[in-house]
Amino acid sequence: MKKIKIIVFLFMVSSMFIACGGSDDTDGGNNSTSDKVIGNWKLIGTEDASGVFTAVTSCIVVFHKYSANGNFEVNFDQCGQTSGVQTGNWVKVPNSNEYTITWDDPENGDPETEVLTFFENNTKYSFIDPTGSVQIYQKQ
Repeated sequence: MKKIKIIVFLFMVSSMFIACGGSDDTDGGNNSTSDKVIGNWKLIGTEDASGVFTAVTSCIVVFHKYSANGNFEVNFDQCGQTSGVQTGNWVKVPNSNEYTITWDDPENGDPETEVLTFFENNTKYSFIDPTGSVQIYQKQ
């Protein structure tokens, strides 16, 4: 009887280490409700070419909101002057820790594409904006 209990116990313990099918995340470029980008992100600062971080002025608020359907929007508020909302799309880069966002440039209407790179346990991401500055966002 003692041997049966030990065998049952070992079976239960070993079954806890057996992986199920695949991951909940998608690696094929398809968006999923479990994608780490989904949610609200706030611009916290910029980094210059030498890596010097500059915090955003407290009255400048830029939010990125990513939805599970692959859409995102950017809300700008510069010291009480709402500059409007920009919209676009996002997609996970297959087999990587990166995402791309695409939107139409409001100045010339041409599409802009940026690559988001996550760091600090996926609580922050950065991308290089069209001016060459690195923008850093934090999950809210």
